[in-house]
Amino acid sequence: MKNKKMMATLTCFVVAMAIVGCTSSKSPDTNKQKEATTESVTVESNLENSLTQNNNEQNNQPSSESQTVASKESIGIKIEDNDSKADIADIYMDEVRYYAYKTQATYEVYYMSKNKELKWNKKLKIGVTLEEGVKSQILSNICERQALYEEASKYDVSLSAEEESEANEEADYYLENSSEKMLSKVNISKERLVEIYKKEKIAKKVEDILNAKEKNSADEMYQQWKSKVTIVMEEPWGKINFSEKIMEE
Repeated sequence: MKNKKMMATLTCFVVAMAIVGCTSSKSPDTNKQKEATTESVTVESNLENSLTQNNNEQNNQPSSESQTVASKESIGIKIEDNDSKADIADIYMDEVRYYAYKTQATYEVYYMSKNKELKWNKKLKIGVTLEEGVKSQILSNICERQALYEEASKYDVSLSAEEESEANEEADYYLENSSEKMLSKVNISKERLVEIYKKEKIAKKVEDILNAKEKNSADEMYQQWKSKVTIVMEEPWGKINFSEKIMEE
């Protein structure tokens, strides 16, 4: 997906680490401070580049899958067909919170490891704050995942019994190993978490099929999909913010 370059700098921290926390040194030497500043700027620069490439998504945003498990949550993002105006999909807020706060925690862990202060209100060169930029990238990722997921039937993609079992085990692991703060922020049921993990697996399969045919084919498909839909951010999405710290130092 499009943010792979940006996230590559962060992926030295596995998701489990971002969930349960980490500690950091309080007395870095001068060289380490310079190194931390450089790497933090790189992360922010990569984010800016990614957002610039996807600037059309700032006004036009994501959707959700056809839910197997009914969500009691309000809709955070709605996707409509441009021609028919029919509702294609809805992204519920429990799914939005899962990705939003997982990303927040990942950034917190990264900046703590570099002994660098994370300033969500810092203005990026493109004119938005770091928080706004990260939220926009989260929405872009949700959009692309949705687009890939919707192509599953075209390529006869489904999950094996083993893959479905893996999704269930991953949900158990997340719920058992996440901090109380994280679980409180995300506030998601196991059933819905399993659905999210299944959706991720299906989307990844479709992405692999497309890219096996031709490099960047998945990205091209996503661009075509975006041109055919209208993506609306509903009011609950606006309540997502990173002001409350998740990770403990």
